[in-house]
Amino acid sequence: MKTAANQLRAARRFVTLTENCANPISALGITPHELPAVARALSQAGFARGAVYNRRGEPAIQTVSKVGVIQIGGASGWQVEVVPKFGKLETFSMLQGLWALGSNVDDTDHADDPPLVATESLHDFFVSWSLSRIVRFLDRTLRREYVRRAETLHGQIKGRIDASAWPKSWARGRPFEIPCEHFVFELDTQANRILRAGLEAIARYLDRFCPEDQRRAVSCRSALARLGAVRSVEVSAEEVRGLRYDSLTRHYQPLHEICALLLDGLGLGHHGDVEGVAFLSFGFDLARAFQTLLLLVLRRVSADHVRSEPRFYYDWQGGNASAGPHRPHLKPDYLLTARGEVLDAKYKDVLVDVGGDPLADDDAGDVSVAGQRLRIDRADVYQAIAYTAHHELRARRVTFVFPVCSGDPGAYPASFPLRGFQTGSLVRIGVVHLGGPTLSIVDRVKLWEDQVRGLLSD
Repeated sequence: MKTAANQLRAARRFVTLTENCANPISALGITPHELPAVARALSQAGFARGAVYNRRGEPAIQTVSKVGVIQIGGASGWQVEVVPKFGKLETFSMLQGLWALGSNVDDTDHADDPPLVATESLHDFFVSWSLSRIVRFLDRTLRREYVRRAETLHGQIKGRIDASAWPKSWARGRPFEIPCEHFVFELDTQANRILRAGLEAIARYLDRFCPEDQRRAVSCRSALARLGAVRSVEVSAEEVRGLRYDSLTRHYQPLHEICALLLDGLGLGHHGDVEGVAFLSFGFDLARAFQTLLLLVLRRVSADHVRSEPRFYYDWQGGNASAGPHRPHLKPDYLLTARGEVLDAKYKDVLVDVGGDPLADDDAGDVSVAGQRLRIDRADVYQAIAYTAHHELRARRVTFVFPVCSGDPGAYPASFPLRGFQTGSLVRIGVVHLGGPTLSIVDRVKLWEDQVRGLLSD
C-alpha cells in the first residue's frame, strides 16, 4: 500500500467515471497497483462498490448512483469525477425540482441563475447555482431579527431583571451585578447561521477543488464578510430540515433547503483516510434523490396515505415473523395503505434500443414502445412477486417507477403491465419523464404531478 500511496502523491491526475457501470481501468490510466487505494476511497465515499472484473475480464471500478468529485491523496494525488448517466441538464433539473418540492416553493425567477455550459460538471454547476442564490438572497431579503439575550449588567438594567438569579448576586456581595433578559435586533440568528454554514461549505469546495477560480472565491468571501456578525456554528442537514418557520422566517426555507443539500450526505463534507491515503469528496446520491422526489410528488397528488419504506418481516418456514436486526424483511419504497399498492423507485436506465425483432420468450418481462425496449431486471420481477405473496403485505398492484429523459413526455403511456410470470396481482413498469431542460420549475413540477397522477389512476 505504501507503493500505491507514493504513486498517488506523485502528481495530480484527473479521471472521469460514469455512474452505475463498470469502468475499466485500462481506459482510465489507473494501474493495477493504484487500483486498491482508488477503489477503497471511492467505496468509502459512497461512489463505488469497489474493484470488479467486467464482462471482458478486465479489472474495473463499479460505480453506483452517486455523482460528484473525490480528491484522493491530497493536492498531488487523484481527482476523480463521477458523471451522471443521464444528461447533466436533466439531472440538475431533477435536483432543482427536488429543492423546489422540498422547500414548498414554486420558483420562476431564473434570470440571475448561471448558465450550465457543456464543459461544466454537475456538482460544480450546483455550487455556482447555490452561491448565486445565496448572494441574491443577501442582496434582497436578508433580515435582522429580535433575539432574546440573557446577560449580567453592572449597575444598569435592560429589559427585565431575572428575579430568580439576582439574589445570587446579593449573596456574593455584588448587588450591582444585575442579570437581565432583553431583546437585541441583530443578524446573529439561527436562520442566518445556517446561511453562513452553507457559504462555508461552498468556500471549502472552492478552496479544495477549484483553487484557481478566483471569481467565485471572491464572491463567496464577500458574502461571508456580509455575515461577519453571524457566528460560525456546526449544523447538520437534519437540524436544518427540522426547523419550523413562521411568517417572519418562511422566506428563508428555500435557501435553507439548498444549505441542507450542501451539508448532508448528498453534498459536501465526506472525508476520510484509507490506509494512509486521505480523500475528500462532494457529491449527490441520485438514486436517493429520485426516490425522495417521487415520495414528495406522491404526497402531493395521492389522496391515500403514503407510507415511506415500511418493513415487513418474515421467515422461511412460513411461521409467525417477528422484528429483529437479522430477521429477513421486505422493504418497499412506498405503500399506499388504503389501495394496497406498492411503488418502488428504480433509478436505472430502463430504455434499451431494439430492432424490429419480436420479443424472445426469455425477455417476456420487456415491453417495446416507440422503437425502444423498456427492460426490467429479473431480480426486480422476483421482488415484485415477494410483495404480492407476503402474508401481511399481499400488494394488489406493484409499480416500479423509472426515470426517462429522451423523447416527448407525452409519447410514454403512464404504465406498462408485465407479463410472463404467474401472480394474482398486477405488476407494472411506470415512467416519470424528467422533462426538457428549458422547462421552468413550475412546469417541471406540474409535469411530474400529472405523470404520477396518471400512474395512480391508470
